[in-house]
Amino acid sequence: MFPRRTWLAVLFALPVGAFAIGLITVDVIDQLNPCVTWAPNSTYSGSSRESCREQVIRGDSRIQAATTMVVFPGVILVAAVLGIWAAARSRRRMMFIAACPMLFETIPLLIDPWLAPLALLAGSGFIYLGYRIWDEKLPA
Repeated sequence: MFPRRTWLAVLFALPVGAFAIGLITVDVIDQLNPCVTWAPNSTYSGSSRESCREQVIRGDSRIQAATTMVVFPGVILVAAVLGIWAAARSRRRMMFIAACPMLFETIPLLIDPWLAPLALLAGSGFIYLGYRIWDEKLPA
């Protein structure tokens, strides 16, 4: 059975991890969709495809979308998995290492009303669990 701190780490990481997976899924679907037109300069003047029910025009390029997908939700997802792993293995330093990118991701994501508070909650929770792991290892 896993210790309580592991379940707390899962509880902290689950909402932000699920949201990050959702963002990655949307971007991957757009990357694979032939009905998406990538217009980085927003000067699209083409005809719609006959086979497409709905034509979608994105204002960034494929490379910009992939980079954004890796930098924001990708880092959050890696930090969430690292935090859960650190809690399961009682690795205090790894817990703090997982909290740092999670907290740093809240700065550029302040315009997002959902992801920034979830990342802040998860990063703060990882710091709390890191201190709890540290308290457990002190000699009595």
